[in-house]
Amino acid sequence: MNPYVIPMSRNIKKALNPDDIKKLISFYDFEGSPKLRARDFWLLSFYCYGMNVCDILQLRNDNLDGKVLHFYRNKTKHSSRKDQKPVLVSLDERAVEIINKYRNSDIAPNCYLFPILNKEDSAKDARDKIKNFTRYINQHIKKIAIIEGIDPKISSYYARHSAATIAADSGILVDKISAMLAHSNIITTQKYLDSLPLDQARKLSDTIYSNI
Repeated sequence: MNPYVIPMSRNIKKALNPDDIKKLISFYDFEGSPKLRARDFWLLSFYCYGMNVCDILQLRNDNLDGKVLHFYRNKTKHSSRKDQKPVLVSLDERAVEIINKYRNSDIAPNCYLFPILNKEDSAKDARDKIKNFTRYINQHIKKIAIIEGIDPKISSYYARHSAATIAADSGILVDKISAMLAHSNIITTQKYLDSLPLDQARKLSDTIYSNI
């Protein structure tokens, strides 16, 4: 029997570099522009350690304590694990500004932080709204990317990989990044980080082969 096992392919993870993120930050359109709203929620995800859109939209007012967010990831909060810990996000001033710009006028503790979902929504209604808002972000962030010369494949998911990659490039240890992303193990985090960004791969190739 042939012991060789065909390895499973692994998706190449995409992340924006700091210069491209600066382009998103400095982008401006008319006041009330859907592009700006999509950009702001993309940046909020990035500033909140790559928090995904589903978790952002399900935040309630009592998840916010001053400049700290504490929440359980929707992906794991229904797990049977007894050792689950809340994710803590120390908010950057820019994240606070975005939250204050879009937050719900109803500040009751059990109301959603953002007025996208409603307490009366059924589970299906909530899922549909989250899916539609994620699509909204992706459609408009791609339009900005085309204007600014950023990877046109950008999506809301890029914010998470960008936060992880920039953290790694800044010298933050993998175990800290794993905690930041609320991963259950470091192997999952390493999958986020083990694909060399294209610009770095080019520099590496130039260094190795330029004199050959």
